[in-house]
Amino acid sequence: MQGLIPPAYESFARSALAGMSTLTQVTSPADVADGVWRAVNDTSGQLQFAAGPDAVALAPKRIRN
Repeated sequence: MQGLIPPAYESFARSALAGMSTLTQVTSPADVADGVWRAVNDTSGQLQFAAGPDAVALAPKRIRN
C-alpha cells in the first residue's frame, strides 16, 4: 500500500491495518443478515450495529452489540 495513503493519515492507517492483521474471525453473510435483522427490529434508538466477530472486535464499545 506504499504511496496510496496520504502522509497525514499514515500513522492512523498503520495502526488500523495492524489491528486488522491480528483478527482470526471474519464476518459471514449470516452475520450481516443478523445485524440487519437486529437493526430493523431494534427499538432502543441505536444507530450502529456491528455485524460479525471482526466488526465487534474493531467497533467502539458503544456499538458492540
